[in-house]
Amino acid sequence: MQLTTGQQIALDKIDRFLDSDRKIFILTGQTGTGKVGMVDSILRLAGRRQLTTKLMAATGPAAKAVSAVGQAQTIHRSIYQRAHDEVEVNDQDTQIAAVRLKFPLENDTNTRLFVVYGAAMISNQENAMSRLQFGSGRLLDDLIAATGIKNRPAQIIMIGDEFQLPAASVSTPPALSMAYYRDHQLAAEKYELTDLTTPTGSLAVTRHQLSTMIADPVKRLPFEFEDDGQTLFNLDFRCHSDQEREQAIVNEFVKEFRKRGQGQGCVITNNNALAHAYNQQIRKRMGLADRLAVGDVLYFTRNQYDLPLGTDKLNDVFAGTTICITALGANRDYRNQQCQLHFQEARFFFLNDPARHQYTAELITNLLTTGETQLSDQEVVALYQDLYERFKASHPDVMTQLKEHNQQVESDDVHRQHDARTTEFLQAAAEHLRQLGITLPDPEQLTTRQYNQAIRQLVQAHPDADPRRDCKRQKLPNMLMKLLQTDPYYKGVLVQYAYARNCYRAAEEKWPNVYLDFGCPTNVTEHRLRFAYTALSCAKRWAEVRNAGSIFRKFKLNTQVIDGQRLARDVQMATSFDQVGPVTALERSLFAHLQSLCGPLDFTISGVDRELAKYYLLVYLAGADSCRIQFYYSPKVGWTTANLAADREALDHNEAIQKLIAGLRQLSAQED
Repeated sequence: MQLTTGQQIALDKIDRFLDSDRKIFILTGQTGTGKVGMVDSILRLAGRRQLTTKLMAATGPAAKAVSAVGQAQTIHRSIYQRAHDEVEVNDQDTQIAAVRLKFPLENDTNTRLFVVYGAAMISNQENAMSRLQFGSGRLLDDLIAATGIKNRPAQIIMIGDEFQLPAASVSTPPALSMAYYRDHQLAAEKYELTDLTTPTGSLAVTRHQLSTMIADPVKRLPFEFEDDGQTLFNLDFRCHSDQEREQAIVNEFVKEFRKRGQGQGCVITNNNALAHAYNQQIRKRMGLADRLAVGDVLYFTRNQYDLPLGTDKLNDVFAGTTICITALGANRDYRNQQCQLHFQEARFFFLNDPARHQYTAELITNLLTTGETQLSDQEVVALYQDLYERFKASHPDVMTQLKEHNQQVESDDVHRQHDARTTEFLQAAAEHLRQLGITLPDPEQLTTRQYNQAIRQLVQAHPDADPRRDCKRQKLPNMLMKLLQTDPYYKGVLVQYAYARNCYRAAEEKWPNVYLDFGCPTNVTEHRLRFAYTALSCAKRWAEVRNAGSIFRKFKLNTQVIDGQRLARDVQMATSFDQVGPVTALERSLFAHLQSLCGPLDFTISGVDRELAKYYLLVYLAGADSCRIQFYYSPKVGWTTANLAADREALDHNEAIQKLIAGLRQLSAQED
């Protein structure tokens, strides 16, 4: 592969990094700068140096993206142990009250170099309420701990797009932040790829404009992308109503689907409900039945490990993997007091398999009707309850023997130390932590709840201090433990229709054509800009955009004459600009733009009035002659018009005002 100038500089820096005592190298770059190709170059460099190397990815789609250049595992698969021997179940007679899976940290002391792709999606925000307990709950912290880079000669190369929409629980990517590594006393360096290796066009220009707005809040100004008719199409300009724009996306998607086949495009939205609505409309237009049908295209919504597929078995199938249904078998339902599960036997092939090898598996089809991308807690409990009841029916004596065994091995008093909800557990855990030399939190500085939570977190980070390690009770029968890994229903494939996805499910995926619906427009926020950038980055050839709203917009500028005395009175009545108080993102962008225009012209913002009921904004400018700009806001498309008013003489003859008008007209959708 021929490297660009920037890629060669990056590879040279990484070569020197591998000889240094620094621990982290951050390689960033926008879409089209060749990050996947750089992964290949880095792996080749490590091979020449004979370094033991492990390629990891933050998500399933990220792992798929680099699968052509190296064998990748997700971070979760790489650094956490399997959970089947750590299932905690509250068994109330025949009903399962809760299921919690624990995944202890698995340290890697042999690998010399860790290459992590898609690092923007690595979260470090703990989800304490999750039914899946991965290590400490903080993925980035756990990655640093599991690799052991602090205490041995090992290094990590983080590769990602810092403008991409990060993990749902964070606002900016911590794994690509130098500040995180400084806080953790890890020497790091950073390099950004800037040379684009993909064709230019309005699509690439718009992505670059969005990255500029994300990087600098001052530059989050109204702008309109160029509808070039080749790489980017603005349906807001081409259709007249919401319904027509929506149908335009459905019609274009179905036309391309029928012409070129599956996998040519995807509708990307900002929420599951809108994606679900598009899935339903597209399937209806293609003449598919209400329920799952032969010919339907689905995608895996979670990573599936050790997946039983008929007589075959696959180790890893990543989330985002797309399949096409070729035959449907028997269906089965399971119902308990809280919910119902739907299973459907299906035969299918993977869309990225040229040979179209056929597999058979049980699909869990609940999500196809709800539009969600994961099961609810009640449905997860029901999934285990279904297995549990079938096991008890086929092995009636096993659970009785298990209870008798547990009653014999220890008393209730001893067992309380093995129950994480009890005071005895916390006391025993604190004592074990002290024996390991772990500094405990000061109970005088925390509430009881905070202290208890801190102890539990320390136990997660230091499994040797867990009192449950001494527990001789059997959590589950061994036969049932094996079923957790092999039962076709419990290991069923969780799927969703693949015609439309929310942006989080589309990140790191690529399609020739992308149809992007922003949904209901809101103010310009960093999250919204990242959503637009990430969705447009999924398009390899072209994108159609609907409801561009408050990101892609201009406002029309009108000039008006106003009596000078009236204007002076209005200025006196206005709120001082220094006392405006909290401002919205839209207001902030307008203020920033006005200040950048006014500074060279010796104008300043002297006052502001708001009409919140109608939502318009009056900004008063002070200079050689006073003037004001009245901005009108539409909840649908953001700021729509701006009227500049001054007295006749100033408007006609003041050179500074004329320059101000010229600057404002750059934002206009059309001239007067």
